[in-house]
Amino acid sequence: VSADYESSQPYYLLYLTATDPEGKSISQWLSVNVVESYQPVEQTVFHGSLGADYLVGFFSFSVLNGGAGTDSVTYLLASDEVRFSLDPAGQLVVEKVSEPLPLLNDLETNVTVNTLVAIERLLFSDKGFALDVTGDAGVAAKVIIASFGVSAFNTYMVPALSVVDGGMNLDQVCDLVVDYQLIESVIRSNSNGSFVDHLYENVVGVAPSQAEHDGFTALLDNGAYTKSSLLSLAATLTEALVTANSVDLIGVAGSADGEILVLQYDL
Repeated sequence: VSADYESSQPYYLLYLTATDPEGKSISQWLSVNVVESYQPVEQTVFHGSLGADYLVGFFSFSVLNGGAGTDSVTYLLASDEVRFSLDPAGQLVVEKVSEPLPLLNDLETNVTVNTLVAIERLLFSDKGFALDVTGDAGVAAKVIIASFGVSAFNTYMVPALSVVDGGMNLDQVCDLVVDYQLIESVIRSNSNGSFVDHLYENVVGVAPSQAEHDGFTALLDNGAYTKSSLLSLAATLTEALVTANSVDLIGVAGSADGEILVLQYDL
């Protein structure tokens, strides 16, 4: 038969039987709808507010545009159950590779692909990804590395993100670290010299020479720098360490190769 949209039969019921070489078969009724012409599936788009939006991925909207503010998308599955890619416009695409969930009701669509626009955070059941490496997440990472070292990244990332998302800049986060004596609690000393040595090793990777130790300690002793302003200076010098300890969702880890470089952290 020739399926014709203009005819009085908009659909056909087909009874198909598939038989394998051993003679085993299976049969099933299928309904084939006839449409006027090819109509691509229209993408449903969420447009965010001027503030922080907290969205759920793979739920009703295929395009999530966070707009202004620091916007997060939560996925109710592990990060290894999705595939990341870039669309032709350079936007991040998250595709579900695990089994789709059944539709809950007629108002919800079983979305399996999200295109993300102006989204800063991705939260999975096992880990989080901060996409704003050059924004607030980068500020948090710099202060963490300068204050506690690269190895403490996962320990402090979640509380640090909550602070910068609340509106604090790099200097203000450094003030907070110093006011609560977080570094002193780690090094178990309040001396300026110990503070200098700790920051230097976190940023440079080795202990300072005696001349460097004496020079930076003198800046604290004579009031040229406060502990907070010295920490702020140290944090600004950790950009290469932030990049080296980032993950590229699509390309090579630790390499800013034009793909999607993110900060990965445990939840």
